[in-house]
Amino acid sequence: KLPKTDRREPIKFAFTKSPTRVPSKPKAKPKPPKLTGKTLLTAVIIFMVILLAGVIAFRKNALAVIVNDEPIGYIKASGTTEQEMNALIVAKLKDTVGNDVELNESITLKPVSSLFKNVAKNPETIVSQVCETVTYRQKATSIDVQKQSFVIVSNLETAKEAVKQALAAYKLPEGHSEPQFAIQIGTSDVFVDNTEVSTLEEAVAKLSQTQQVTKEHTVVSGDTFAQIARNAGMTEQELYAANPSITTEGAARLSIGQKIKLVTTEPILPVRSFKVETKTEEIPYDTERTYTDEEYYTYEEVTREGVNGQKEVYTKTPFINGEQKGDVVKSEKIVKEPVNRQILEGTAGYDDDEDDEDYSYDEDEE
Repeated sequence: KLPKTDRREPIKFAFTKSPTRVPSKPKAKPKPPKLTGKTLLTAVIIFMVILLAGVIAFRKNALAVIVNDEPIGYIKASGTTEQEMNALIVAKLKDTVGNDVELNESITLKPVSSLFKNVAKNPETIVSQVCETVTYRQKATSIDVQKQSFVIVSNLETAKEAVKQALAAYKLPEGHSEPQFAIQIGTSDVFVDNTEVSTLEEAVAKLSQTQQVTKEHTVVSGDTFAQIARNAGMTEQELYAANPSITTEGAARLSIGQKIKLVTTEPILPVRSFKVETKTEEIPYDTERTYTDEEYYTYEEVTREGVNGQKEVYTKTPFINGEQKGDVVKSEKIVKEPVNRQILEGTAGYDDDEDDEDYSYDEDEE
């Protein structure tokens, strides 16, 4: 038994009755708003705006310009047809090239939505872009060498200018003029891909191509070392280098028939040039005689002194790549006519003297 002080009070349990739960009344459902005329109008407007936005977003109001299945740009769908677009492109290229053209690619138009598209306001902008993209065949002019196509340019005027500039670029030997191709050069019309057409500069470069050629010159009377070098288009130093066995003393004493090696740069297309020389020569006068019976036959008098005339002798010598080839053309032009010398001779007594000479004296007959 515990001490009395440690005794605990007994635990008391109190039980209470829970309150009676009264069932709650169900909540009433909210009544839908009444559709008034104003509300209905607002809903219709919102619906129409959404519908219009969808129509605008997906309406095909632009045309994609397509080359080889790739869109190049977009134009407004203003009734432009593929035929018209092709015609615009061909006209633009023709104006640029200066000749008729045929497109290699087909240009098509595809209706698309303009949403998020950079639609060109002016179709010319897209036409220029297409011209930079497409390839085409064009009418052009071929510069023919020996009836074979050598280089192709855009037109006949460009071909003529290319030939002119190529000849002007040729380094003429000293004293030469009138360069011209010594080979058949012609032109013909062709229809080729635009990538085959050369510019003027490219054509001139091709026509002016050169090559190094080794030749042999045979010394003739009147040749000098310096003259041989000039005629070959070489400097004297270059001629010495090509002929190391020739010394300065040997160059001063060239012998007829001696062989001199020449190393020259020649155009691939041979060029003919001409050396023109003009010199003045005298025209000797003639003597004219007149007779008079008023003077004895031994009489002779110069009534007018003779004066020589003058003429210009024109010589045109052809050369091909600096080497003399072809016939020399000569012509003359009288600058001053000669004045003939005139002599007056007497005839009197001429017959009597002849009779005396015919008479023979025979001493035996005497």
